[in-house]
Amino acid sequence: MLPRSLVAARPDLARTVYDAHLAAKDAGLDRYRHGRKLYQVRTMLPWTNALVERSALTQHGSP
Repeated sequence: MLPRSLVAARPDLARTVYDAHLAAKDAGLDRYRHGRKLYQVRTMLPWTNALVERSALTQHGSP
């Protein structure tokens, strides 16, 4: 959360923080997918594939 006073002083800050969050999330997804392709295994934890794919669909509309 950002203080209102900070956002009022810098209106672009909220969007900058949001974009940074999306970039970090996408980097995490890319790292996960790269490892999945590299080692020819879906994952060591059976539930994480479904969780990552569901999150990608929810947030981007496509895996």
